[in-house]
Amino acid sequence: MLSKFVRWLQRRLFKQVPEEPFNLAEKATKPGRLKISSNLNNNLARLQELYYRCDDTVMRRFEIGSGRLGGLIVYLEGFVDQDRVSEIMDGLMLLSRLTDPQCSKMKAEQSFDLIVNQCLVAGETNLVENLQQVTQGVFRGELALFINGVARAVLIDLKGYEHRNVSIPETEVVIRGPREGFIEELVTNLILLRRRIKGPQLKVEKIFLGEQSATAVAITYVKGIADDKIVEEVRRRLKRIKIDAVLDSGYLEEYIEDAPYSPFPTVGNTEKPDVVAAKLLEGRVGILVDGSPFALTVPHLLVEAFQVSEDYYSRPFYASMTRLIRIVAFMITLLLPAIYVAVQAYHPEMIPTILVVRMAGAREGIPFPALLEAFLMLAIYELLKEAGLRMPRAVGQAVAIVGTLVLGEAAIRSGIVTPAMVIVVALTGITGFVIPPESESIAVLKFPLLFAGSFLGLFGVMLLVFVLVAHAVSLRSCGVPYTSPLAPAAYGEWKDVFIRAPWPLLQRRPGVIDRQNLRRQPAEQTPQPSKGKSSRLPEKNEGSPDEF
Repeated sequence: MLSKFVRWLQRRLFKQVPEEPFNLAEKATKPGRLKISSNLNNNLARLQELYYRCDDTVMRRFEIGSGRLGGLIVYLEGFVDQDRVSEIMDGLMLLSRLTDPQCSKMKAEQSFDLIVNQCLVAGETNLVENLQQVTQGVFRGELALFINGVARAVLIDLKGYEHRNVSIPETEVVIRGPREGFIEELVTNLILLRRRIKGPQLKVEKIFLGEQSATAVAITYVKGIADDKIVEEVRRRLKRIKIDAVLDSGYLEEYIEDAPYSPFPTVGNTEKPDVVAAKLLEGRVGILVDGSPFALTVPHLLVEAFQVSEDYYSRPFYASMTRLIRIVAFMITLLLPAIYVAVQAYHPEMIPTILVVRMAGAREGIPFPALLEAFLMLAIYELLKEAGLRMPRAVGQAVAIVGTLVLGEAAIRSGIVTPAMVIVVALTGITGFVIPPESESIAVLKFPLLFAGSFLGLFGVMLLVFVLVAHAVSLRSCGVPYTSPLAPAAYGEWKDVFIRAPWPLLQRRPGVIDRQNLRRQPAEQTPQPSKGKSSRLPEKNEGSPDEF
C-alpha cells in the first residue's frame, strides 16, 4: 500500500510515474517488457545491468545542443570507427539548430526526429523501440543513440573493426583465373560478389541466426534466373534453424542439406567469389555467413565435383582432358585398394604370371594378411595427412614428407608391408587430392569397399558400388536430382559433364536447376571465315609484286 501511495504522490506532483525496478532475470524471460523508456536514467540503469561486467562496452552521457537535450550513446569498443563517433558527438554537442527560436519550443520527440532526419551524417540508421534490438545492433558494430524524453533509440551503422585483407584462396589454387578469395567479413564478400554481377537482378536477403551469436546470413540469387521454389525452400530451411550460435557456414550445411547422414555432400562450398557468381548465373542460390570465408551453394550436383573454375578459363581441349583425368582419379582413389586386395586374395588368375610370382615372393614373410596390411597403411596415411594439415605450415610439410618416406622405407625393410601395397596407398593418396570436393566422401567410403573386396572379392566390390550408385541416384538437393544430368539422363547437357565444350556451344543453362530462363546466350556467335577474297592480300593497284 505504501508503494502505491508513493507512486500516486509522484504522479500528482511530478506528472510522471517512475518505472518499477529493473529485474534482469524477469525481463529476460519476457522480451515484450524490454521496452525503451522515455527516461534516460532508467535506460542507463537497464543497460548497465544488461552489460554488467562487459568492460568493452562504452556508455557516454552528453548534452545535445548546448544543454538543450540529454543524450546517451552506447557502442562496443573496437567494433566502431572512433573517428566517426567523434564526428557525430561533436555535431550533436555543438548543434545550434535546437537553440533557434523556432526550435526551442519543440518537444523531445520532434527534436529527436529533427536530429535523425537532418543532423545525423550516417549512411544507415535504424529506429528501434526494444532494448533487445539495441543489444543486437551494438554487438553487430552499431552505435545506439538515446535522447531523454524519447522512448526510442536510433542505431547508427559505424562498423570499423579490423578484418583480414582479401587474399589468394588457399584451398582452391588456380593457374589461370581470378585470385581473390572470400574473407570473414560479410560486407566485403558481398562487394566481391557485386563486382561480378552488377545490377539489381542480384538479390541479397539478410537474416540473423543464432540465439547468442545473432550471426548475419545472406541469401543471394539472381532474380529471373533462379527458380522461385528453390529460393523459397532455402529461405524456409534457414529460418527454421534454432541454435545457440552460428560460427561458420559448416553449421548451416548440416541443417539445410537433404540427406545429412549420407556420405555424399548435397551442399556445395567454395572460397572463390567467381565460382559463386558462375553458379548463381546457372540458377543456384548462394549462402554467405558473416565470419566464414566459405560460401554455400545449392542445389549441389555430383558432376560439380569434377568441374573447377579453371576449366572455363582455359581452352576446351585442355579443360576436357583434365576433367577426364579427374574422373579417372576419382575411380582410382575410391576403388584401387579394394580391387588390389580382392584380386590378390580371390582372383590371382587376372594378374600376369610373372607379376603373380613376384607378388608372392614379396609377400613371403609378411605377418599380416592383405586386408590388415592395406587397412594399416591407409590409416597411417590418413594420420600423416591430418598431422601435416594441423601442424604449422613449415613443420607440417617436413613431417608429412619425412614421415612418409621414413615410415614407408622402414615398413618395407622390416617386412611389415610389401612394396606393391606402398605403391597402391601412395597412388590412392595422390589421386585423392585431385578432387577436393569429394575427398571427405572418399576417405569414408574406401574402407567399406576395402572390407567388401577382402571378404567377397570383386563381386563384393561391385555389389557395394551398385548400392552406392543406387543411393546417389535417390538423393535430392533442394528437390533437384543429385546425379542429374546423368540420371535422369539429359543428353543435351552432357556437353559440360565429361568434357567442356567451347563456350559458343554452351547456349543453355542446366535445365534441372533453372526452369525459368534456360537461354544463356544466343546461337551463331562463332566467327565465320570470309567467303570472298582474303582482305589481307594486297590488290594489284596497292603495290603488288606484279607492278614490278
